[in-house]
Amino acid sequence: MKNSIALMNWDFIIFLAIVITPMGVFRGSFTDFLKYVEINVTETNIEALKDALLDLQERNLIDYKVDKTDNDYFTANIYRKVEIDMKIGIGMVKDCKRIQEKYHKRSWIPILKVWLSINMFVEDGRQPYTVSDIKAMTGLSDYQVRESVKLLKNSQVFKTSKAYASYAKCLGTVADLNIPAFYELDKQQ
Repeated sequence: MKNSIALMNWDFIIFLAIVITPMGVFRGSFTDFLKYVEINVTETNIEALKDALLDLQERNLIDYKVDKTDNDYFTANIYRKVEIDMKIGIGMVKDCKRIQEKYHKRSWIPILKVWLSINMFVEDGRQPYTVSDIKAMTGLSDYQVRESVKLLKNSQVFKTSKAYASYAKCLGTVADLNIPAFYELDKQQ
């Protein structure tokens, strides 16, 4: 799981596009896929897409096959275990895009990566966690992590508190996921 969150942004976008397709499966041409994810259709981008698909397959996140009858077509699907482990879907992606637009950020990807990593820390009982822990899991910069945490907290996705070993030694942050309140807020807007 940690490896899938830390993917380079290009690979992560390709991975997410497969995740949010109906049934977690894409079948079509390389051109169709680039249009689906709203990336310019160029030879360079088609080659980068092919490389990303191979990389994702090598990481055991997706199954990817080029059609034997037409090399311009392929099928890619997320493995069931990865889908269950990720607990990600179109709703989460839409929420991150909404947060990005609300706060006028360039990309929603860091927000999603931070959200997924904090979910993993909470669900695995690995709290408290630090900014460095999130950076190691996501591959994001210190600034991107702190900014994404701030946006997620402002959007009431979760609440945080500091965990101290003593008065002068902070161990990290503990999160309390607030998903029902977040979706109630979403319905009101």
